[in-house]
Amino acid sequence: MAATRLRECGGGSAIPRLRALYRLIEHRFSRAETKRRAWSYLCGLICDETRSGAGPDHDGTQRLLTSARWDEEAVCADLRALVAAARPGDEGVLSVSAAGFTKRGEHSAGVGRQFCPSTRSMTNCQIGLFAVHAVEDGPAVPVDRELYLPRRWAEDQQRRQRAAIPSPVPYRSYDELVRVLLERTLPAFPDAGWVVSDLPVGGRSHLIGALRGHAPAILLAVTADEAHALAGPASLFPGPQAETAEHLWARTALPRCGDHARWLLARRPVAGPGPERHYLCEARNAPGLADTIQAWRTHRAGQGLTAARARAGLDNYEVRQWRAWYRHITLSMVAHAAVTAAAGSPPHQASRPDAH
Repeated sequence: MAATRLRECGGGSAIPRLRALYRLIEHRFSRAETKRRAWSYLCGLICDETRSGAGPDHDGTQRLLTSARWDEEAVCADLRALVAAARPGDEGVLSVSAAGFTKRGEHSAGVGRQFCPSTRSMTNCQIGLFAVHAVEDGPAVPVDRELYLPRRWAEDQQRRQRAAIPSPVPYRSYDELVRVLLERTLPAFPDAGWVVSDLPVGGRSHLIGALRGHAPAILLAVTADEAHALAGPASLFPGPQAETAEHLWARTALPRCGDHARWLLARRPVAGPGPERHYLCEARNAPGLADTIQAWRTHRAGQGLTAARARAGLDNYEVRQWRAWYRHITLSMVAHAAVTAAAGSPPHQASRPDAH
């Protein structure tokens, strides 16, 4: 892509960062043609005019995302390592949230009428879960992804075949996908101070048990029923103990689990009626309420993935196959990391992640 065209669409300033980042992952693409197409696709992701797959090299783009030989999981692992290396010693928050991608038709992998986290309504969409590394007063960077496969898709062999969904891929609940994401992501960010997820599903006490010992502090949304079961006769909102611009906050102590402190956090809107939300929290060294609220606010700042949509074409794709979704999203996350770096500190010399 010509440099002048990149400058016209606002992506030119990110090209040095993108080129440096691409050189560290280029070995993951097996052939010269695949390397060239991958670089062109990455450039296109930061330029509105070339984000969709309907450009002059549509067939080549589809091959890159479907049949070309390269390992999208290895590229994603490289991305996690490179983002972690760029933020040494920064505790930050590992945030897991869901994003909806509205679609027409019924053939894209996992698509269906379901609650869309992005529009907050029932609509025809795909749902992706993302692990995001967020820092206070800094950019949030998505570093891993999983596509949610509804049960009706998982059990429909014809639809699976049409979307080329691998036979070993089962139905997995949000909680199971959160666990998969964190098991991959936590080793790359051993200094992360918090793991936070706001997904409105139950079963979090089991998930928190699986994460115990892998993160200093955990803050996971729970359903009202689960909150009542955990709190017993205690009030879930004994009275406001802290206030922010939008919410009142309170917490209720729970019995310790070994050497871990546990409590329920509740929030409700400051003005007018609104739903009360509950979170199960656990930490080796119980942080103050203000620190807990700040972790949630840092998570919230990164959960919408707005910047990745606007600046790296996260939701701008025309693919139906399972693997093609993962490949597009992975390349978009790489492009977004480059754009984020270009908007921050001057370029630094990064080393190539260990091959595996």
